[in-house]
Amino acid sequence: MTKSFGKKSVLENVSTFFKPCTIYGLLGRNGVGKSTLIHLISGRIFADKGEITLDGNKILESAPELERIFAVGQFEMYQGGMKLIEIINDTARFYPGFDKKYVVKLAEKFEIDLKSRYGNLSTGYKTIFKDILALCVPCEYIFFDEPVLGVDAANRNLFYCELIDS
Repeated sequence: MTKSFGKKSVLENVSTFFKPCTIYGLLGRNGVGKSTLIHLISGRIFADKGEITLDGNKILESAPELERIFAVGQFEMYQGGMKLIEIINDTARFYPGFDKKYVVKLAEKFEIDLKSRYGNLSTGYKTIFKDILALCVPCEYIFFDEPVLGVDAANRNLFYCELIDS
């Protein structure tokens, strides 16, 4: 696939393959297209050329395929005034099988009050909260973009342990 923003080509003739049940890391300097690739795969933006498929089906033409993918990152997905519990309930509506009990368990481990408003969280806790949601969705493909942005060392370690366990 190919993706440009204005005259700047970010991804050009990129082709990749991800195996299920495997952890990958996308490494590269700022601006080389890592986030763009995640946005393309998750259907947040569209490729200029090419297509993204999952098991041979074009993702953007197949709602069931999109439901198998979840992406979180530095992009803001939630309104600041929303309470965390509201975001959890909304996520559960979109993803049947979403593990609310695991959310509560992780929130306790990370010391997050689920009655808090999303906008009142620090950058690190916004990241942790989105990471928690991603660990609790019943999706085969989960993409984390900057999964430890602003997160302190202790919580980074806890996140990595939970990621491996899940």
